[in-house]
Order: sequence, then C-alpha cells, then structure tokens
Amino acid sequence: MDIFVCNRSQNGCPDPPGATRLFYAVEVFCENMEQQDLLPHVEPLLQHVMAILQVERTSPYMKKNAISVLGSMALSVKEHMAVHFEKVVALLKIYLLGESQGDSTPLQLQSLETLAQLTRSLGTQHIQPYANDIIELAMVLLQRSKAKDDPELRKTCYRLFSALASVLHEKLTPHLPPLVESIQASLQSKQGVVPVLKNDSNEAVLQRLGELEYSEGEEEEDLDVAGYSVENIFLEEKEDTCVALRELAESCGEGFVPFIPRIAQDVFDLVAYPNEDVRQAALVTMTHFVIALSKRTSDEGVKCFDDWTARVMSKLSEVILNDEYSVVTSALEGYSELLGGVGERLLQQPQHLPSILASVTNVFTCKTKCQRAGDDDDDDDASMDEAEMDEMLVEYAGDVLDPLGKVLGPARFSQHFPAIVQLFAKRLRPSSSECVRSYVVGKLAECVEILGPHCAPFIHVLMPIFVAGARDLSSGEVRGNGIYGLGLLGLHGGEMVLPHLPGVLMCLSEVMAVEKEAQASDNICGALARIIAAHGRSVPIPTVLPAVLNCLPLREDFEENTTVFSTFSALYQQREPTVLLHLPMVLRAAAIVYTTPQADAACQSVIEDLVRRVKADSPDQLTAMIAAVPEPELRQRLEAAANSAPPPDGGAPQQ
Repeated sequence: MDIFVCNRSQNGCPDPPGATRLFYAVEVFCENMEQQDLLPHVEPLLQHVMAILQVERTSPYMKKNAISVLGSMALSVKEHMAVHFEKVVALLKIYLLGESQGDSTPLQLQSLETLAQLTRSLGTQHIQPYANDIIELAMVLLQRSKAKDDPELRKTCYRLFSALASVLHEKLTPHLPPLVESIQASLQSKQGVVPVLKNDSNEAVLQRLGELEYSEGEEEEDLDVAGYSVENIFLEEKEDTCVALRELAESCGEGFVPFIPRIAQDVFDLVAYPNEDVRQAALVTMTHFVIALSKRTSDEGVKCFDDWTARVMSKLSEVILNDEYSVVTSALEGYSELLGGVGERLLQQPQHLPSILASVTNVFTCKTKCQRAGDDDDDDDASMDEAEMDEMLVEYAGDVLDPLGKVLGPARFSQHFPAIVQLFAKRLRPSSSECVRSYVVGKLAECVEILGPHCAPFIHVLMPIFVAGARDLSSGEVRGNGIYGLGLLGLHGGEMVLPHLPGVLMCLSEVMAVEKEAQASDNICGALARIIAAHGRSVPIPTVLPAVLNCLPLREDFEENTTVFSTFSALYQQREPTVLLHLPMVLRAAAIVYTTPQADAACQSVIEDLVRRVKADSPDQLTAMIAAVPEPELRQRLEAAANSAPPPDGGAPQQ
C-alpha cells in the first residue's frame, strides 16, 4: 500500500488507478479476518495508512478512504487499538476541527465516523482516560452543526454520542441536556420538505410521492400541491436521530429515563412518517423507550409506563397489519424485545396478550397488507422474492413465541399451544422449502423446551412432526431439529411418551447408522442422553449407552456435552452396570473436552464432579484408568479434574 499509494501521491498522482479497489480490499480484509489473525498486521498497516494521510498532495478522496480503513481496523481488533489511539485521534482532529466556509466536508464526516468506531471498539476501560476530551470535541462539533444548520454533521455527531453512551453508560448523563435539545429539534424539524406541484411533468415522481402529504402546520390547503418530498439528508438525519435515542435509552439507564416523556411524542409521531426507514427506526426506538420506562417505580413513572405501553402495543398491532415488510419485521421484533425487556408486567393489561397472539396469527395466515400485496404480482421473479419475504416474516412472527412462552410460563403457554401448533403444522406442506421445514420443526422443539412437562398432551401431534423431520433425507438441518425435538419429548413427556419410546429409539438407531452430518449426529447423541436420563428403566441401556459413546467426541453442537456428561454422572451415581463397565471410555471422552472451548462452565462442573466421585469411591481404580490413557495431555486433564475443588456449598453442580 505504501509503495502503491504514497509514492504515487508524492509524484503528483493523487489518485492512483485502482486505489479505490485497494482500500475496499483492505477494509474487507480487516472485517473478515479473525482478531488474532489480524493483530500481527495492525502495526504495519497502520504505518501505511498514516503515511498516506501525512502526504500533503494526497487527495481528500484518498484521505477519506484511508480514514475509513482506520475505523475498520478498530472494529476488528477492538481494545488492541488502544495503544494507537492518541496518535490516530491527533491526526483525525486536523480534519475534525478544520474550518470550512460551507457545510461539513467528507473528510470531516469520515473522521467523525471513525472516531465513533474507535470509541465503541476500545470499550469502557480503555476509553475512560479520553472520555472528557471526546465529549468536549463532540459538543463543539454539535454546536457547529447547529450554527451552520448542517444536518449531515448533526447526524454524525449523534453517532459519536451513541458510541460514547455504549461505553460510558450513565456517566454520560451530565452531558445529555444539550444533546437531547438538539435531538428534539431534529425530530421536530420540517427542513427538506419540498412541495411537488400538480403540473410537475415527472409522473413517476408524483406517483412515488403521492403518500407524502405532509400538511402538519399548514393553515389552508394548497390546491396546486400534489404532495411533498423530503430531501435524503433530512430523512437520514431523522433515522439516525432515532437510532441514537434507542442507544441512549439502552445504555444510559436511569440517567436518560427522565428525558423520555419530553421526546417520546416526537418519536411516536415519526411512526407515521412517509418513509419506511424512518418509521422503522422510530418504532424500534419507542419499544426501547417502553423498556427503559419499565424500570421506574414511582407513581408518576408507573403511569407513564402504562400509558406509553398501551400506545406502543396498539401501534405495533396496527403496523403489522398495514405497513411495509421492513416495518412489520421491526414491529414483530418489538414484541420480542418488549417481552424480554419488560416481562410479566407487559401482559398485566388484558388486551396485550390477545393482541400479540392475533398479530402472530395474522402473519402466519398471510392477512397482513404487505403479504396480500404480493398476491397480485404476476412477475415470476417478483413472486419468488415475495415468497421469500413471506417466509422471513413468518420466522419473525414465530420468534415472538419464545419470549412469550417464557413470560407466560409453561402452564399458561400450554393453554394457547393448540392454536400455535396448528399454525406451524399448516406451514409443513409437501412443497415447503428446506428453510421452512427446518424453521417449523426447530421452533416447535423450542416450544417443547418451554412447555416442559406440559408438553405431554401434545405428544400425539408433535411426535409425527419430529419423526418426519428426523427422517428428512434432503436436509441435515431438518433432521437435526427433528432429532432434537424427539429428545425433548423423551425428556419432558412423562408417562405419556412411554408407548412411543420403542419407535423413537428405532428411528434414532436407523438415522444414526447412515448420518453423515455432524450437527444431526450430535443431536442424536443428545437425544439419547435425554431419553436415558428421563426413562432409564424403560430403555435398553446396554445397547443405547455404547451408541452414545460411539458418537463422542461431539463435532459441532458442543452445547450437548453438558447433557451427555450429566447423564453419565447420574448413571454413575446410580451404579448402573453398563456405565461402570464403560467408565474408562467415559472418562477419556470427558478428558477430550475438559478445559477446552467445547465444554462450557456447566459442563466443566459436571465433569469435575464425576471424576471427584470416582476418586472418592475408588481412588486406585481411577489412578489405573488415568494411567491407561495414552495421551499425556488427557491424563493431565483428568488429574486436574480429580483434584479440583468442589462447589463452596458442597453440592452437586446444576445439571
């Protein structure tokens, strides 16, 4: 880069041919390399980029690209950029604070964007020493944007404040008043609204802008105006303003909550704005406002929360029925965010649960406006795109059920599950795509996990779906989800699943014999472990347990390790003869994953507990089994597990 760009600039070629592609390649290089792989290249790459910026004859366009590379580097290596922060910011300040006669320059905006990326990437600990200086700089630029009435500079300042909020959290609170004042002005601004006259010769423009009737504040109707357009930069400003508010609500906690009543109506009004990107951003922001308001416990705070919850929930339902795809997906995500962020309190108002269920049903049954609009399109390619978007929309709707089930609890969720399972079952048609089949089977399995023992009444409906999924020859992903569902039914189905167990075990045995996909094979191992754990007396353990051992080590779904070794531990404590016979294999399998990324904290605890129990029961036998392990590293791991300290309470690990 140094030879190709710097030397050419010094020789009077400020924009060497291919430079744009080179910078693009470097950014992709930074974004896609693993952090540990990129770290050795940071120093030389930074030297080249800084050299480009320091060449006087380098064009502003080239410098802008070089500054962009700095941001990509920071996003990739994160806190490791801290050692270079001061010299990078010193260079950026030249462009950030440089005076210009008119609006902001591309160099200034890119420098501000890169500073935001650096701030976010360094994290709380590393940014603290520079926080006050960055805030002061951001305030100076925000005031400059106000003085020059520069929307592009304003929205980029908001991005920097968002980055500051993400690392400083409530420590940003003292600086919020002037920021919120500017933000509110951006929300309320009518700048950039341009009337389109009825005699405008461009019919395409008129057609596109027909819905942009922006009459607020007008005292009388202008009969010559067909509609209004909004300049792109002002649309972007409103969108970025909403995004910034969302991050402030998420990151600043109680420090930002008092500002919400002041600006919530302005954001809420934008949910009806004649641009879907702005509507989408405003809707997402309102859901985060409600989540933030839920933390207030005063009488005034509770009333504010209740009022805005009712309005936002009603708007989500309305949007899902009547808006564009992108806004509908955000509304469905809004339900999920609210359920996860507010919890049971969201459903205290009786109309909210039926509203959520009705919205999910409307999407599954294609009763929304955006889904119906696609039915009228005769273009084959467009129809395919619409079908893919419909599938995506159904997935967003289905994703609401997970947080909903957790908020309702197993018993209440089971009351609504008959209708839910029918919605999913109707999506499983012979013509259904692999994506749809995988999603439906996987989501129903997740529902079983939420239902727990309350899944028993639905075994007769779910069992055929999971068996068909497990036998799906065309997709390992579908098979994996079906197998996972069978394991959960075996775990939670109680006595009602017992008549089905022989068929389930036969199905898993047949699939295991031919399975090549790592994920599905791991799911078989986990399913068998769950069935053994729940119904050991009804399972031929001498046959099934060796099959589980033959699946180890797991190759892809390492979360199943906790399930598998929890089952081994339980069988050992029961002195089950088959596990005692195969104990050397069990311990070796445990050693393979112990202290590796393949075993999470829960799995580590289970393995340690198992090995300590073996040591307490038969120390000489454990010593002999460890000595028989051929790999030195595995022997060391088993010895470490045997000598590990038990939990402080002396109890067994959670399984």
